[in-house]
Amino acid sequence: MKSAMKPFGVAVLAVFVAMIATTASAVAAPPPSNTPGYEDMCDGLTWPRPVPAVTGLIFDGKYEFGQLACLLGARVIDADGNVVYENGRSTGLIGPHRIVEVSPPPGTPIGRHDAVTVKVVHENVGPSGPGPCDWVTTPEASRLLDGLPVTASAFNDHEGSTDFACGYRSDDGSRGVTAWLSLAGAYIVDAATAFDFQTSHGNADVTSIGDLGIAAACVLRNHPSGQRNHLWIVLPGERLLIVSDAGDPGVGPGEACDTLTEFARIAIPRLEGVAASPRR
Repeated sequence: MKSAMKPFGVAVLAVFVAMIATTASAVAAPPPSNTPGYEDMCDGLTWPRPVPAVTGLIFDGKYEFGQLACLLGARVIDADGNVVYENGRSTGLIGPHRIVEVSPPPGTPIGRHDAVTVKVVHENVGPSGPGPCDWVTTPEASRLLDGLPVTASAFNDHEGSTDFACGYRSDDGSRGVTAWLSLAGAYIVDAATAFDFQTSHGNADVTSIGDLGIAAACVLRNHPSGQRNHLWIVLPGERLLIVSDAGDPGVGPGEACDTLTEFARIAIPRLEGVAASPRR
């Protein structure tokens, strides 16, 4: 059923990827094409907005919904003086980079077109404490995927990350689920706005899910490889949990909203205390 709710991209993968490697000395690339309605969403935010408190965190430059999303004057510079993020696009940033300086400083009110400069340094940083694959254990994931043997892989599990995940995949590739947690308190776009955008824009069938976080909806969206379900959940503390079908297209049956919801119900109590901070 369609929800009355409003619209991180047309595909969840597109939200988290969209990074094209170019040399830092090259002419800045033009902004990539945005998801329909994205610019309107950015313009509709209340401006000025405070610079997010990202100093000490791992830089998240994913397309459209990274820490600096909607800021048209934002640039990120590495320790060698290279511009590695501009016009909403990362340009050759490889590996985790920690934010060491932000100008103007966090908390300063800025407009959408104002200049914001972020300085980063590369770090070989590992996980700290429980990681994303502890939210749902491999045996639990196997049970939810009809008893199939499952391998779990963590993504962006760095100390100080604000966007990290665990992917659960059956050994034959037919079934899979990915659970992402975004700590939107460190972002320009708040969790409720991102949720509204994702659950109303484009060619999607949206079903509201009750008794799950502050708000939750399962979005069945068309992708080039077929239809996939994505469960979006707003959690207290400006956090978003996104649980998505991630099996091989055309191999398995795809994951129903009920399966994604069961993953979320197991994970949410274990996310208590996970918040955006330099040390999580």
